[in-house]
Amino acid sequence: MHLVIPADRAGVRFHQDWDHLGLRQTETNTVTLDGVIVEADEVLPAQGDATRNFAPFIFGGRLLSAAFYLGALFGALESARDYMLAVPPNPRPLGGNYALNTQDPFVQLDFAQAWIKAQAGLALLERQIDEIAALTRGAELSETARGEIIGRNTAVQHFATEAALDTSTMPSLTCAGWRSMN
Repeated sequence: MHLVIPADRAGVRFHQDWDHLGLRQTETNTVTLDGVIVEADEVLPAQGDATRNFAPFIFGGRLLSAAFYLGALFGALESARDYMLAVPPNPRPLGGNYALNTQDPFVQLDFAQAWIKAQAGLALLERQIDEIAALTRGAELSETARGEIIGRNTAVQHFATEAALDTSTMPSLTCAGWRSMN
């Protein structure tokens, strides 16, 4: 039996025993199902159109990759935020000294840009997941529609990859006080 249920359903417990680089809720985590209620429309049919039955598996690979990169991005933002709150800013030889790293407008700008990219990537990912979930409920799919879904999934994967890579190279998020070396 194959089924698709929300991760936050009562009785679903992620043990959070894997958090490498912010990659939470990957299939690497141990998951316990205890008394989970499964609705009839969440059970994938055993026979019929393979595209509909296995849409999450056929179309989900690129989205899984996107989810990993977005998880890393959110984890990096959390770690950078915690670090910037804990470490005092370096004095700046040309002025512009701030009591806290979070008062630095360059740090604020980098955080805002990374956060916007993370939120946009998450919205794109969730939209594609919803579209694929609809296929498991019986939506018919032409060859053209399949290609369009794969194209959008690739776009989501690309966006998430670029957002994570862009954030990893933002100096104010990756090395405290870098501007003091100027």
